[in-house]
Amino acid sequence: MLNAQAEFAASSRFREYEQKLETLFRKNLEDEERDWFLRLTDTEWKPLLICAVLHNLEGMLPSLAEAQGIRLQPLTQQYLQQQENRCKLLWLRLQEALFELMTAFEKAGIQVVCLKGPVLAERIYAVPTTRISTDLDFLIAPEQFPQASACLSDLGYRISGTAPQNLPQGAQKSLHELGFERPKSVPVELHFNAHEGFGTPLPALDVMQRAIPYQTVGSLKTLIPAPEDEFLFLAVHAAGHRVARLSWLLDLRFFLTRHPSLDLEMVVRRAHQYRVTSALQFALTQCQQRLQFALPPYLAQFLPGSPLRGWALEKLALNLPKDTPRRPLHHLGTTLFAACLHDTFPTGFRFLSRQATDALHRRLTPKNSPT
Repeated sequence: MLNAQAEFAASSRFREYEQKLETLFRKNLEDEERDWFLRLTDTEWKPLLICAVLHNLEGMLPSLAEAQGIRLQPLTQQYLQQQENRCKLLWLRLQEALFELMTAFEKAGIQVVCLKGPVLAERIYAVPTTRISTDLDFLIAPEQFPQASACLSDLGYRISGTAPQNLPQGAQKSLHELGFERPKSVPVELHFNAHEGFGTPLPALDVMQRAIPYQTVGSLKTLIPAPEDEFLFLAVHAAGHRVARLSWLLDLRFFLTRHPSLDLEMVVRRAHQYRVTSALQFALTQCQQRLQFALPPYLAQFLPGSPLRGWALEKLALNLPKDTPRRPLHHLGTTLFAACLHDTFPTGFRFLSRQATDALHRRLTPKNSPT
C-alpha cells in the first residue's frame, strides 16, 4: 500500500485527483462536478482514496460525500468505514500518549505548550476524530530541552533517526525541533522555536509567554498558544511544508471560522515582526484558491504580496512530487521554494548560500569520517 501511495504521488495524475478532492471541501458542488463523483466505480474511487490518505483526509470523506449528495459505491463505503474506525483508534492512542506525556512533564516541572494535533482538532473540528494526527508536538523553552529530553528518555523514547543524542550548545540557530520515537508509540516532537527557516524563528519564549490555559475534553490541563500566535504558526507551518497536505489548509479555514473575533491586525503585525509575511501570504492564498474560502476582508487586502514570488511559490509547491525520496532535483526544488519564502532577497540569498556550502561540505566529507 505504501509503495502504491508513493508511486501515485509521483505520477502526473496525482494533481488531477488532488483538484477533485479539493472540490469536495467547497461549500457546494456544481451539478457537473457532482455527476463526476456519482459516475465513479469502486475501482475509479481508488486513486481518489489514495489521494485522501496522503492528505490525511480519509476520515472526513464519508460525511463530506453525504453532505454533497454523493452516494458511495459499496466497496468504497466499506473501505471508508474501516478508515473511520482506524481514525478513532488512533485518536485513543493520541489521547493516552498525551496524558502520559503531560503527566510526566508536570512532575518534572517542565512547562510545555501543545501545538497542533488532537488538542487543536477538538477545538476547531465538529468531529475531532476525523482530523488525523500522526504525532504529538510540544513547544518548550530552549533551556528546558535537556530536562524534557531526559524525561522522554525515562519513558523509553529515543531521538529519531540520525539526530544527535545530545543537543549541542547553539543548535537552536539551525534547528527548531527534534523528533522522538518509542516502539509501538505515537512519535513526539519537541519544538524549541515554534518555527525556523524564513530568515528568523518564531521564538518559543514569545509564544510561551502569551500562551493561555486550556482544559481538554479529557479534563487534561495544558497550555495552548494565544489565538493570534496559533494561527500564524499554522500558516507558517503549512507554507514551510509547501501545503503538501490539504488538511493544513482546512486547519486555517476552520480556525478562522471558530475564531470570528481573531485580532487579524495583530496576526499581520507579528508576521512582519518575525519576517514571515511571505509565508503567511502564500498559505492564505492557497486556502483562498484551492478551497475557494472567502477570507476576512482584512486578510484579503493583505494578500497580494509580490506577484513574481507568488507565481514561483505556486509553481514549485504544486509541481514538486509529494512523499518521494529526496532526489537531487527534488531537493533543489524544495531549497528554492524555501528561499522564495524569505521576506527579503538578502535573507533568501544567504539561505541559498548556506545550503550550497552545506551540500558541498557533505559531498567532500568521507562518509565514515567524524564530523
